[in-house]
Amino acid sequence: MPDQNIFPTLRGEDECYAALQAIRRYFDSEPDEGSDEAAHFDALVLVIEDYEARHYPMPASGVAA
Repeated sequence: MPDQNIFPTLRGEDECYAALQAIRRYFDSEPDEGSDEAAHFDALVLVIEDYEARHYPMPASGVAA
């Protein structure tokens, strides 16, 4: 997995929204593996996941008995 520290951090809702808009096109047309577009998609996923984890953490789930 790439070092996440080399990617920029989203600094607010506006930047997160812009990243979500940018990634949207890749769901309509999946980039070819190994292409610059695939690398861009992967980078967007990482920064969006990081932002959401910091600002909208998921509560730990309990073990079902």
